[in-house]
Amino acid sequence: MHSNDQNQPVAPTPSVTCRPAGVTRPDISFTQLYEIAGAGAETRGEYEASVRALVLLAAKTGMFTISGTDERRRARRLAQTTEPLPCPTSASTADQCREMGIELGDVIEGRESYPGGWNEARLKLLWLGEDVAVWSEQSRDSRSPEWDAPEERSNWTLDCREWRRVLSPFEQEQQ
Repeated sequence: MHSNDQNQPVAPTPSVTCRPAGVTRPDISFTQLYEIAGAGAETRGEYEASVRALVLLAAKTGMFTISGTDERRRARRLAQTTEPLPCPTSASTADQCREMGIELGDVIEGRESYPGGWNEARLKLLWLGEDVAVWSEQSRDSRSPEWDAPEERSNWTLDCREWRRVLSPFEQEQQ
């Protein structure tokens, strides 16, 4: 220990050592991560903060890796695909996303029908600002039922269709 200007003892600051490239890192599963985060957490908020801190620690320092599939998140997302999202009432697209519980990376689909056909859109939320949302958009319709190539779009009006959360193509592969 050393002392500060007031001659008070000060604990040394721990240093974070990143492993050199090529050195094997410990690998933990999501199940282990949840067990570690749960140790000592007394509230749901503390638990969730611990999970976020561990994921951030792995990403920033490279001291360990997290392997496998996050089964809890996957199960929650599977359950969310069956029910339509609430119809938003907010004016801005970003506020509509927050109102509907859409988070970065979420994929939603919505269909509108008209006499003699339909149009369907698949949107993946890429960025969420104060008033603006940016999406990767794919669409298809009754004349061309295959999904087109993704294009970047902003500010969809989400109150004109019934939307539902769907699994991303990556999540579909994991099933």
